[in-house]
Amino acid sequence: MHPKLLELYEITDHVLGEGTFAVVKEIKFRSTGKSYALKTILKKNVKGKGSMLNTEIAILSKVDHPNCVSLLEMFETEDAVYLVTDLAEGGELFEQLLQKGYYTEADAARLVQEILLGVEYLHGMGIVHRDLKPENLLFSDKSENARLMITDFGLSKILTDGDDVLMTACGTPGYVAPEVLEQIGHGKPVDMWSVGIIAYTLLCGYTPFWGEDQSELFENIIAGEYSYEEEYWKDISPLAKNFIDSLLVRPAERRSTATQALAHPWFRAMLDHDLSVPSSPTESVNLLPSVSKNFNARGVFKKAVKAVGLLKKIHGAQYQNFVQARRQQELTTAAAIATAEGSSSHGNASPTAEVQQTRIQEQKLKPEEVIVTAGVNGPNPNANNHGLSFHDVVGVAVLAKHGVHVDVAISDGPASHIRDSDDSERCLQYASTALEELAVKGG
Repeated sequence: MHPKLLELYEITDHVLGEGTFAVVKEIKFRSTGKSYALKTILKKNVKGKGSMLNTEIAILSKVDHPNCVSLLEMFETEDAVYLVTDLAEGGELFEQLLQKGYYTEADAARLVQEILLGVEYLHGMGIVHRDLKPENLLFSDKSENARLMITDFGLSKILTDGDDVLMTACGTPGYVAPEVLEQIGHGKPVDMWSVGIIAYTLLCGYTPFWGEDQSELFENIIAGEYSYEEEYWKDISPLAKNFIDSLLVRPAERRSTATQALAHPWFRAMLDHDLSVPSSPTESVNLLPSVSKNFNARGVFKKAVKAVGLLKKIHGAQYQNFVQARRQQELTTAAAIATAEGSSSHGNASPTAEVQQTRIQEQKLKPEEVIVTAGVNGPNPNANNHGLSFHDVVGVAVLAKHGVHVDVAISDGPASHIRDSDDSERCLQYASTALEELAVKGG
């Protein structure tokens, strides 16, 4: 770690987040005790992706707005880059929202307005975020009216010309704009589509587009057809729906800009008056029960879909392992028979018993007996496991507890196949939390 960084800051053990390329920890400025976020990016993890890192650093260096996380300092060593940024201590948008006791349409309007203020600033700077979603919206602190801040500029781009067209397909399923999926070129309007999705979700607890798999989800996003279910939208104002409609529209040129969206009458109706006196019956309705119910239900649904996908993946891996094992066994058997028969033709002892034993062993190899292996501390690089990770194996344990039995062994070495061992038990214990999350609860 950079010596100057260690001199100025105390590095805590509090991990704020982990991603594919970086780890974020809380740090404290030694002279004041104030907390910040330290993002550590190992250069070996971004080898070949240096332009993405440079872009993120360039954007964080330019950004200075109350509703956006900013870069305060950067340190670099031979092995890593260290970014010191604002610490949004309040947590993720929905994580905190679901802990509130009361939540109204006016509250949703205030949150969307803050997102738009940040987006308007970014677009004015020629920056397209390209990955706006609830997980990338953090509260500055845990106070009642904490600022909402846009973070994670890893997929963002700086437009050198206001009319630049971006072609790289990126974003998060569920929040990505149709023009990104169609790869027909995109720009600032993709962020406005994402704001529309977020606004919709804030008001009912689920996203407007869904599918049983990613392919179906993308098809529905491209079709652009969504609805407002009466059960969950009966207490939401027509202005809110009109606001969402102005963003979830295509072609992209018809979409409201951030400045136009901020001028929408929904905000004036919800926010430009004494909030202690609701201007309409819908404004005072507590949306939290339905938002919480739908948000949690959608999470369970996603886990169920993921479990089904995992099962398909495992079955595919099992079959491939079985086919390869059968081929290897056939070659071994053929070689053994040829050797035995060769010995017989030269007047040696009869090979019958040896051949029969070899064929018996071959018959014992059945699909349900094929072992899928993965390392206890990660995938075993020497095992042919067709991409099944340790977390996949944990998922298998979860499915097994639900009555779906897949033959799995935990292995921490290329030669050790462990069944019913302490490692297997530890795997099952680790899975108990996931089991609780997968359980669909009534009410």
